[in-house]
Amino acid sequence: MPNFLPAAETLSPTRKPGQNFNLKGFKLQLPVERGNGVEEISLPALTTYSSEYFYTDNKTGAMVFWVPSDGAHTSGSKYPRTELRDTKDFTISAATTSLAVTLAVLQTPQRNNIVVGQLKGESDQPIELRWMDGEVLASVKTSYKQPHVETVKLVTGLKEGTKFTYQMSVEHGVVTIKVNDTEKKLNFDKSWDADKAYWKFGNYCQDNSKTPNNVAKVAVFTFTVK
Repeated sequence: MPNFLPAAETLSPTRKPGQNFNLKGFKLQLPVERGNGVEEISLPALTTYSSEYFYTDNKTGAMVFWVPSDGAHTSGSKYPRTELRDTKDFTISAATTSLAVTLAVLQTPQRNNIVVGQLKGESDQPIELRWMDGEVLASVKTSYKQPHVETVKLVTGLKEGTKFTYQMSVEHGVVTIKVNDTEKKLNFDKSWDADKAYWKFGNYCQDNSKTPNNVAKVAVFTFTVK
């Protein structure tokens, strides 16, 4: 089912993120150590959850994802994140599904690199959509476990605080990435049948330095998953 969301003008600065946005079917990963991994917040707790890492902007009502570069990370990564993970899995060659997000990067870490959306595999990485110093790039593997990662440049010249929209669509092995008015189609081969995929979005900070006050901050104004 689509995650319908309110128009930007209906976002309330006084509500929790899960009260402004329909987060059904998602769980939140945080840059906070918990056991052998990181803390995760699922429904129903996610509906009323907020913290320094995930909160409502007090002016726009946007959903803010905040990550310090020295935050905890998952066992399969070396970078911290505040990120929403769709709990529904699919096979790229068989699925028809999409993720669309309108967001703004409010603060960039020193390494100038934040992954703001992912087509994620259980054991490999099909697409990471990343902000790098005002550019939006896609890191792509069209074959499962391929050693080379292709870089697709989509948009340049964005400034911190500027809204932009991306959409990633899967239709039976063809993946379309669109950022604002720039579109790229990619053919993913059936080797990806070996791995289940799912959507993620938010703030996966690609900086793990111990520098004080080195943070990444992303605000999401709308999102839809179909």
